[in-house]
Amino acid sequence: MIRYLPKLGSQLWELKCQTTFDTLEEMKETLARQMTRYKHFIGNDTVYTPGQIMLLALRDRDPLTGWKHYCRIVLDGMVLGHCGE
Repeated sequence: MIRYLPKLGSQLWELKCQTTFDTLEEMKETLARQMTRYKHFIGNDTVYTPGQIMLLALRDRDPLTGWKHYCRIVLDGMVLGHCGE
């Protein structure tokens, strides 16, 4: 199970908006689809694929959440959030 925290600017809201996914690929597909919809909404024809999403390992375990394999999620130079197990 993969847990995802979106980057919202407020740690309280990030924790409240936490989402879980069964697999890493499911999370990447969902984020790529959401960002593509957002770009189309603002008038940009960019289409993102799950392969464009990068996971940058930050630490083995996050001290705040206790998640293992804590990573930063980056798409097109933008930090979308964090994930872990």
